[in-house]
Amino acid sequence: NPKVAYTVGLLHELGRLLLLEALPGGYAQATRDLLGRELHALETRLYKFPNTETCYYQLRRWNVPAAILEPIRYQCQPSGAKGARDITHILFLAIAMTHAFSSGSALELDSAYDDSLKLFDLDIGKASELLEKARDAFEHA
Repeated sequence: NPKVAYTVGLLHELGRLLLLEALPGGYAQATRDLLGRELHALETRLYKFPNTETCYYQLRRWNVPAAILEPIRYQCQPSGAKGARDITHILFLAIAMTHAFSSGSALELDSAYDDSLKLFDLDIGKASELLEKARDAFEHA
């Protein structure tokens, strides 16, 4: 569902904004250059509560549908998603691609991405090609 995917894309970082507000002292500095699993691991280690959970609980209070909640909650651990698997795995891959895109680096995917790649009949080569097409489109826009 494109509308659900669009909404997930808009809201998936809301937890970061909430944590910036709640932890003004050091959150921004500690997490500035991190995305995805690296960010999730640091937040869990430092605060015991990552932005994905922060976002999930806030959106749940607003009665946001499960089809949106689940990908946001499991964006760094897509195997946890039960109902919205496709969008969760898309978000997981998109975050890795965004990191590579914004840093100007090659796409690096370890074995944690295998299930996501298989779900969409991709391998690291095909995913890298998609990233390069996005870079080219952005440069020529």
